[in-house]
Amino acid sequence: MSEFNSKNVKIVHVGLNYFNRDKFRSEVIIEISKPYEVPKELSEMYKIDKKKATEILLSEIESRMKAVTLIAPSYQELRSILFVRKLYAPPDTNLSSPKAYLELCKRFSKAYYELKELPDTKNLMSEIAKYIDVLENTGLMDHEVKRLDFSFFMILRKSLFSLFMLILLLILILPGSLITYPFVKFLEYKAEKERLLVYII
Repeated sequence: MSEFNSKNVKIVHVGLNYFNRDKFRSEVIIEISKPYEVPKELSEMYKIDKKKATEILLSEIESRMKAVTLIAPSYQELRSILFVRKLYAPPDTNLSSPKAYLELCKRFSKAYYELKELPDTKNLMSEIAKYIDVLENTGLMDHEVKRLDFSFFMILRKSLFSLFMLILLLILILPGSLITYPFVKFLEYKAEKERLLVYII
């Protein structure tokens, strides 16, 4: 703008917000901001003070990028914020629209920044993080927890099924193991022989 006296230079901010990004074909929300037209005054300022004009523009870009992305100090906190939002949403609230989902997430994120130093908030987020870790370690989803059946017959049934699958898999891999075993031993013998030969030389 400063060099060629061009007008109406606009910057469009695009925010990529991933949810369940470890899953194939999971949702990603792409939020596109309204075009930001760089003021003519900035190009005039750039002729006089390049550093100040650049700082002002970068600051504006940063604030507008934050408006289209959901941010948190760390992945763990972001994960907890999203989890709390999921628990909070009333049953009659329709969050099928990605835009509505993102808006609610942003409000939780903003509230978290304002309340994160309170002892109650710290304790709550710590407990939520532990709960999420337990879910990940056990391979469960949150909605599955309330349907868990810890009765004797359920545990017995699952144990017997796991034992059956283990025996079945052992039977299936046994022929392949027997076929490849001689080749593995032969290759180990040749590798050791070559190693000794190189060591002696």
